[in-house]
Amino acid sequence: MVKYHQQEDFIIKRTRRFFSLEFKAEAVRLIQERGYSVSQACRELDIGETALRRWISQVEAENQGYILPSSKPISPEQQCIAECQKDGENDFPFRPRQHLW
Repeated sequence: MVKYHQQEDFIIKRTRRFFSLEFKAEAVRLIQERGYSVSQACRELDIGETALRRWISQVEAENQGYILPSSKPISPEQQCIAECQKDGENDFPFRPRQHLW
């Protein structure tokens, strides 16, 4: 996906960026553990607020035992669970929570 940003008399072409799971986890840690505001972290990391807020929501859901559909786990614990499930192993030290209703 290519986005065009118009700036004065010329157009800057910006391609879609992809971020590693480690980068996403560190970005969320800036907010949750180091006390950065979302806007401050976004400026420091040169990322959009929507993306960072989505990552924060995803990590919070993962901490409660849920993996959001169509997303790769960010937290190390959920990455371990996903890897074990992919490999067909069911003997991992903890199980994700199931829906309670």
